[in-house]
Amino acid sequence: MTKSNTLEEWNDKDYCIPLYIWTKEFSRLHQNYLKTIDLTFTQYIVMSVLWIHGDMLVKEIGKILRLDSGTLTPVLKKLEQKGFVIRQKSAKDARDKMILLTQGGRELKKQASAIRNRYVRDLDLDPEVIRKLIYHVKAASEIMIKEIKIYDLEENE
Repeated sequence: MTKSNTLEEWNDKDYCIPLYIWTKEFSRLHQNYLKTIDLTFTQYIVMSVLWIHGDMLVKEIGKILRLDSGTLTPVLKKLEQKGFVIRQKSAKDARDKMILLTQGGRELKKQASAIRNRYVRDLDLDPEVIRKLIYHVKAASEIMIKEIKIYDLEENE
């Protein structure tokens, strides 16, 4: 039996394999571009949340990215060591950590935007295709999140 080596060889029912490969390759390709600003892909997505939403609690970042504090804490510590964020206790609840962008973190946004633009240009991606992809990924994510919540409720009954 011949093994499938290309996405075209899989049938439409094998959706997990191409999505898994796409996710890995998307992250890996971004990582190559992000090396120029000394960020990992996870650090980049955390910074992206902060650039969009501004200063926020660790648990708020985690909720947006679907990451727990055990995953986020080392990422945030590294971003703090690099001078992009400051972690401080929340004024409302000392158990919560507030993440504040530094001037260096705000300035990094310009470099990251340039990298994103170069990435899209280098891959010669049609902006309309990207918009449609993002639309469908968001829609699918919302459906999965709802299903997971329903599943979690059923598991806890």
